[in-house]
Amino acid sequence: MKNSSASQGCWQTISSEYLHWARWESETVVFNELTAETHLLNDLTLAILLILYESPLSCSMLLSQLYSEYQVDSDTLSDAQLSYLLNELDELGLIEPVCV
Repeated sequence: MKNSSASQGCWQTISSEYLHWARWESETVVFNELTAETHLLNDLTLAILLILYESPLSCSMLLSQLYSEYQVDSDTLSDAQLSYLLNELDELGLIEPVCV
């Protein structure tokens, strides 16, 4: 993990100039120029990346937005699960911690 305590701060996607998206029916992939890796995204991960693309958010603010705008509930995604997922996305080079 790059920074396990970063989940307490804010997150944003990496610069959009490095991410290239493609969507076919219910599948979305993103190619990261910096890592030369392509990732198949599920709906939840896609929602997280789209939200963080708009604005850097803390884990708790992101969770609130997922609950209200994407009909995700606390049985589906807890704060601890989201923190883990954010750290995984950081490891993949798709998001980064940021101070706002």
